[in-house]
Parts: sequence; structure tokens; C-alpha cells
Amino acid sequence: MKLQNHKQMKKILLLCTILLVAILGTSCLSDDLYPTPDKPGTGADGFTLDVKFQGTTRNTRSTVEALPGERSVYTLHLLFFSTEDNEQYIDYVKLGDGVTPMNMSAPIKIEYRPGSTLSHSTAYRILIVANIESYVSSESAWLASFEGVSYNSAQARALDLQYAADNGGIKRDRLLMSVAVDRDPTKDEIQATLTRAVTRFDVHLSTETHMGAFSLANASVWNVPTTTSIWNSALNNYSAHIGRFSPDVPFNNPRGEEGMLYAVENTSVSILQNDTKTTAIIIGIIGFGNPDPTYYRVNVAGSLTSQSLLRNSAYNIEIQNVRGPGAATPEAAYESNEQLLNIRINNWTVGEHPGLIIVDGENILALPTDHIFLSPEAGNVTYNIFTHSPDPQVGLGLSRVSLPEGINIVLIGSELRITHTESLQDRTGEVELAFGTIRTVIKITQTGSDRDYLELSRAIQGENGIPTFPADGAHQMSGNVMVTAAGSWTAQIHGDEFTFVSGLDVKTATGAPGGTFRVSTTGANSSPDIIYGFITVTLDRNPEIRRVLVVRQAGSGEIVVSPNLSVLNFNANMTPVEVNTFEAYAGDGVAITAEIVGENASRFHVASEGMSGQNYVFAVTAVTENGTGSIHNATLRFSAAGMSATRTIPLRQTSYQITVTPPATTPNIAITGGTTGMYRVTSATPWTASVTTTGTGGGRSLVQHEATLNITGDGFTVTFPKVYYPNREIPIVANVTITAGTLTQTVLVQQNALNSKGFNIAGYVSTGTGGINGGVFATGVQAFTTIPGYALVNRFTAATNNAARADVTYIHVSNQGRTATWNWGNINDRRASNEALFWITTVNGTGPVAMVNSATSPLSTFPNVVGRSGGANSTLNASAATTKVYQFLTSQGNTPFSSAGPFIVNGAHTTMPIGGLPNGAVPLLLKGGTNDATLVICPVTRIIYLGESDHFGTTAQTNNPNVRNFLDNLMFYVGNAAKYGSHFTDMFIEATHPSGRGVPAPWDAHWGDNTGVPSK
Repeated sequence: MKLQNHKQMKKILLLCTILLVAILGTSCLSDDLYPTPDKPGTGADGFTLDVKFQGTTRNTRSTVEALPGERSVYTLHLLFFSTEDNEQYIDYVKLGDGVTPMNMSAPIKIEYRPGSTLSHSTAYRILIVANIESYVSSESAWLASFEGVSYNSAQARALDLQYAADNGGIKRDRLLMSVAVDRDPTKDEIQATLTRAVTRFDVHLSTETHMGAFSLANASVWNVPTTTSIWNSALNNYSAHIGRFSPDVPFNNPRGEEGMLYAVENTSVSILQNDTKTTAIIIGIIGFGNPDPTYYRVNVAGSLTSQSLLRNSAYNIEIQNVRGPGAATPEAAYESNEQLLNIRINNWTVGEHPGLIIVDGENILALPTDHIFLSPEAGNVTYNIFTHSPDPQVGLGLSRVSLPEGINIVLIGSELRITHTESLQDRTGEVELAFGTIRTVIKITQTGSDRDYLELSRAIQGENGIPTFPADGAHQMSGNVMVTAAGSWTAQIHGDEFTFVSGLDVKTATGAPGGTFRVSTTGANSSPDIIYGFITVTLDRNPEIRRVLVVRQAGSGEIVVSPNLSVLNFNANMTPVEVNTFEAYAGDGVAITAEIVGENASRFHVASEGMSGQNYVFAVTAVTENGTGSIHNATLRFSAAGMSATRTIPLRQTSYQITVTPPATTPNIAITGGTTGMYRVTSATPWTASVTTTGTGGGRSLVQHEATLNITGDGFTVTFPKVYYPNREIPIVANVTITAGTLTQTVLVQQNALNSKGFNIAGYVSTGTGGINGGVFATGVQAFTTIPGYALVNRFTAATNNAARADVTYIHVSNQGRTATWNWGNINDRRASNEALFWITTVNGTGPVAMVNSATSPLSTFPNVVGRSGGANSTLNASAATTKVYQFLTSQGNTPFSSAGPFIVNGAHTTMPIGGLPNGAVPLLLKGGTNDATLVICPVTRIIYLGESDHFGTTAQTNNPNVRNFLDNLMFYVGNAAKYGSHFTDMFIEATHPSGRGVPAPWDAHWGDNTGVPSK
């Protein structure tokens, strides 16, 4: 059977009455032209840069007007990278002074800096960023950080947002913008479209709410990610968040203002009202007769979905009803699980079915549904997606996948294929589709019980779609569309050229389950252009269940091609994803030829397969496998003898790709070390992986802390070691680079930073010479007052001295027992059996315990803490000089004391015998002329045995500065042992020690180099 006698099709006459925008994915910032730009020079050795802003298409109702300042550029940094194999960073060019906005309406002359190695005749890869000076504390340090960095690593660079948060948040006229471009030395001009790397939130009261005596007092953004990717959203990490971003100026409009609140992209699955990871707006509202605002939390996400906040997008939150007074403070609203506001997000969405059909200029993306519901049983489903673009280079892709374990998705051409395992519990996720500048989200929900449903007997397009209507008048489709549904349904036509058959110009049809409808055209199409329309079908009782069909009417004078594909896709291995045989007709006896044109035309082949009746038959194939890492695009063009018009179908061959599927849950690895779940790697070619570990913080860089990559079968895990004290206060990231042929992909895995704990002391004796608020401990300038961050906290009394307190990090025991003989075995027994000492020495990270024996009376709690008394001064134990504990206490910048002098005793004190010391314990101070110690430190148990508090007396400190330094270092040891636990004290434990713990890292740079520090 031949095709209908239609003429040529040229281009699409776009609908202006269809649904246009996607929920929570509205392209944010549309722009007008700026005045004449500044031109930095006319040097010959450079090029011109034509900068535009994303979203400038004015006939696109899916864009939001840019507010004044949102397109301001104060500085523009161009980072140049080599195109050779290593693609290393070379140099940069900076434009703008950071004070005056640059004018961007015409190409800007780029001149290389004097002395630069950049050349006009060389190709470069360029990363461009605008307004970076508002997001880094040191512009020069930020630029210097790219030295020795490859293009891929630089593109994966995350920006720490703490500086912006500390300086008033993100300001409207200082938005972070970026783009990546390539420099062709044969062309004198580069075009670059800046994308704003921020997200905007507008908060409004509805007219009805405001008229009901409510007004907006303030709003702030909470749970903003700690970092954001500058150039590549796919490399964002959403595991850590900073507190809040507030407007830099007050709200003045009681109904709300636009462009006040900005944050960055965030993704969150399994949202709770009061969770700590979903970006939320805390809104202060005045009402209910109270002059002071009460506060409400709004999560920027819909129900039954994960959150997906996108860069260069605006989210409008309209408050439609206030059901009751909110919380008294923003903090209380943030933690509350009660939602007292009725809200609508993105109230500028056009039409009743947002997210199904999006038009951006001449690009169209239509989804068969924007919420896919899966059955509880295991299975698989396929959905076909409609796309059109006059540019064959525009391809459909998955820009983000956020799905729970058990639901998997793959996009092959325009087919979305979903497989799912059985689940008795509800689970939900989403995927984001990208088509040109269009971004939209499909929600996916698997229910654990019976569900609503709606299915159509026709597909959105393709062979089972509604056939193309002829151009020459009103025609009805052959057959009907049957609706299989859980209840009554409503169908609506969008497009003036189409109607339901039940009556002329009928745009709505309704029916019961199993009902049908038929479509016709309203008349002839005199234009040479094909006309598109759309039908949306919705389940009445659940509007989230809906489907879309595409209808077409051919233009007059068109070549008609069947199947009428928007794109023909091929896999990397040359296998066609869709049919690759076409029949073409332009009239009886009209000869048709086919050819392939475009930059990658040689990658495809078209051959004549003869005739099928009056239809010409052609077969299209891919020529070679594609392992380049780039998509091959070309165009299949049909021409008819004696006709000027042509019919084109874009051709697209994907490349072998690397897909990494992370474990279902991948929290940061703890500071004690551990191994991640399995990351699964999918690649058509063999792959390898490598790992590098990075981290800086507090002026320090990560030392001797390398993550280990474990490759097993089709995946890998990452193992982190324990974080030791030299690497304190440093965020730790393992960068796993997967390579397959010429393709690379980087996965970032994090470990928690070793941060200090609070320093809380528990004292068993509150007064007296040995007490921490009595005697020399209260007055001596070399005692606890020298510990950074220390504040005296007496937390124990005689009545509560055995109560376990998790907030205590140091326990101070002062007691007397000079009449008995010291026995280390008894001491260890008491430490293990006494409740207070037991928990303080076994709870992870607590310690040390100081046992001071110079009070006036014993404590019954510790009857076995005894020792020999004596009155002679103490001196340093020379035999302990080889230990690292000794070196730590006696060095100043790695220069040992010349003489520590006597540690003065003003009266009797307790001594401990050296014999029988616990494993790892170091006797540091000895009673003169004896083998008894007055100071013993055991880094294994983190216990300090101190026999004489008078060592801290003012007289001893004054007599010899080396004594003062020694005691000062001792207090530094106490503080770090308490704040960093075993991560600090393990520095003093040798590899051969019976405890099995070795020396982890070199001597902390704070104390000098490790050179010359001997082993015990």
C-alpha cells in the first residue's frame, strides 16, 4: 500500500497554545541585550569572545524574566587547558575589575597576558567562570590551585560556599555563572553561553492570603549544600550542608519579592518535613493578631518525589492558605514536622498539565507521562518520548538519575526502558531528561499495593501512534484510541487544527473505563509546514495519572516518510535502536533520492532498497562502532525530482559510555575508617580505575592518608584508613577515576573530617591543693588555663560520681593514699572495675584520665590508688628521652631543652614505682635519686598519673622557663588527647607495641619535622 499523496514537509509550525513548562524545572533567567561592551584591547595575539546568557529566547514561555542584576558580570576568568593527552592547565585571562559591571552585548577582545605562553595558533579547552571573586576568600590562591591540574579534574572542581555564606549569601548582581568551551585556532571568535550556577527562590502570599490580614516578614534558605560544582552538575555532592542563606537586604513588600533568595543545586531522596538534607525555605509571616512573625518550613519539592533543584532555575512558592500560627523561632520551624501552610510551587506554570510538553524556541520535548507508576510485582515497561529540533545536533539524554535500589532505567534513542524488582513497600525516585536547553523531570513511583492506572491503545508516536493526517482537508483517523483506566477520564486537544470527531471544534472528550475517542483535522493545511498538536488524557480521580499523544497534519507539497521518526538512533555497536528502513512518497511517478549530510556523514550509510508499490524504500546503517566518547550526529535528507523542499531525519549514534551506579546508601565513611558499598561500573569496553585522595584545611594538607581502591568483578569499593591527628579539621575526598579507552569518569567518595570535641572536665575533688578549682590548679598560670578552648566544668559530685556522662572528655581524680604500697596491678584492676573509670576510658574518643594524689584526704571511691610518699624535688627521667612522649614535652620547635631544672615540691607527694608499668606507659619525672616516678603518661589507655600538683606551682614556673615550657606542653597533650582521643595519642605508640597499633603519620608539622625523633 502506497503512502498518502502528500507534498514536502519543511519545518514545524510550533504551537503557541500547548502546555509549555515542567514542574520544578523552569528555566530561570531570560535576558535582554545589554549596552555596548567594554573592549579590553585590539591586540593581534588573541581572539574575540561572544558571551550570551542561557534563556534568551523570548518566545519561550518556559523561561522566567531575568531580574535587574541577574546578568551582571563583574569579572570573567578564562582558564586555558591543553588539548594534548594530559590536558593540563596552562594559564588564565581575567576580564573586569570586580567593581564595575562589564557590558556584554557584543564580542569582547581577549588578549593574552604579557609573558603568557598562550598562542593564537593553538587549540585550547577553556573553562569560563563569572564573578568568582564573590565566592572565594583569595582570588589569587584560587587561581593558583589549578597549577598542575588536568581539564577533567578542574571541571570536577567543587566550590566551597562557606565564604559566600559568611559574606551575606548570594547576591542578585553577583551570581556565579560558568561555561566550558573549546578554542579552534582557525576561528577568530568563540561563542559562549553562560549558565547561572545558582537557584532562585521567590516567596509570595496569594492575594487572598494577603487580604486575609497576613503579611510576609522574612524568609531564608536552609540546608544549602556545602559545595557546588562550578561547571559540571553531575559531579555535585549533596552529603553535607551549611546552615542557611538569608537575603542581603530586608523584605519590603508584605506580599513578597522576587530575586531575594538564592542557593545552589540540591538533590534529596525520601524527603521528610523536618529532615536535615532537603533544601527548605523558612518563612516568617505576621498574622492572627500577633505583631511578631511566626515561622513555617516549606520543603521545595512536591509530594511523593525526591527533591531536584537545578541551576539557572527559579522556583516560586505561593502561600495560598495559613492554617494556624507557626513556630516561635526559625529554628523551631526548621525542626517541626508539622506543615501549616497550603502552598503552590511555580504558580507561573501554564496549563493544567505542567511537565508533559515543553517548547523552547523550535525545540519540542513531549513526554508520554511525567509520573510513571510501577506495579509491586517485578517487571519492565517502555515509554517512547517525542522530540523535535531543526538542529540535528540536539539530542535527547538522561542528565540525572536518582532512583532507589531495585529500579533501573536506560534511555535508548527515544525509548525510556525501566526494569524493577518486586517491592511490597512504596519507593520513589526520578530522572531528568535533557533536550537542548530543555530540562524536565519524570517521577517514578513503585507502589506496594493496588494502584490507579490509565493506559492508551496508541503510543505517543511511531508505528503505533496516530498516523499523520493528509494536508488536503478535514480527515478522520482510522480506528479509535481506547482508554483502559481505573475510572472515568478526560481527554483534551491542544492545537486549533485538530478536534475530536464527536463534533466540530470539540476540544474535550470524556469517557468511562474502556471508552474510546477519535481525532480529525479541522480543514486543509495550506502551509508547506507540518502542524503538530497534542492530546492529554487524565484520570479524573487522580490527575497525576495522565498520558500524552502527538497528532500531525502534513503540509502541502511535502515528502511523506514512514515511519515518521523525530530521530533515528544507533547504539555504539552499530545496532539500530529503532527501525532503519524508510518508505518515502511525493506523488505518483515522482522520483525520490536519499543522502546523508553533516559533519559525521561518513559514519552512516544509506542504500536504495527498491520500490514498495509507489513508495521508495531506503535502508540506513551506521558504518563503524563508536568508541570516541562523543555522539555522532548527521542528517538523512530525502529529495524529490522537480521539488525544492526536502524531508530530513536526524541520525544519532551514541558512544560507548561509562555508567557508575553507587550503592543504595553511601554515607561518608567514619573517622575510624571503613569501606564503602559496591559501586557498579557498566562499560562496553574493559575499564580500569585509580584513586587519589585529596584534602586541605586549617592551613594543612592531607599527609599519609591514602584511600585504597578495591576492584572486584564489575565494580569497586573504596577503603579509608583511620584519620589521625595530623590530618585534623580537613575534609577528605577520594577521587576515583574510571577509564575505558578514551572515556573517563570521576566518582567522589568522602570521609568524615576529624574534628575536635568539646573539652569538658569532671573533677572528683573540687577543693584543696589537688582539686581543679582549688590550690595551684586554680591559680597556676601553667595549669589547665593554658589549654586552648578549655573552660572549667565541675560535673561530678559525691552523689553522682559513678554516673556515666557522654559529654565528659577529661576526668580529674585527686586523692590521698600514701600509707600503702603502689601496685600497678591494683590500679589496672580498679580502672577496669570501677564504673566511673571504666566508662570514661572505654567510650570511644574520651580521655585522658588524670590521677592526682596530693589532696588532704583519701576518697573511698579509689582505695587502691596508693603510693609511696616523699618530699624531694623531681627531675626528668633521662632513660625516657628516646620516647616520643618525652620528645613532645621537651621540644620547642624541635630544639630540646638544655636543662629542665628541678620540678619543685613544696611538701609531701605520691610516688609510683617504675617496675610493673602498664604496657606503653612512660615515666617522665622521677623523685630525686630514686626509681619512683611523680609523672607517668600511658598513651595506650590515655591516662596520666600525676603524683604532685605542686609541679604546677608559681614558684616552680618562675624559677626555670624550661619547666614552664614542659608543663605548658603537658597541658597541650592533655587538651589534644581529650579533644582528639586516640587519633592524637596513637602518634606516641610504636609499631612494635603489643597493642598492635603503629605510628600512623609523620610528626605533626605544628611540632616540627619527625627527623631525629628516635623509637623507644
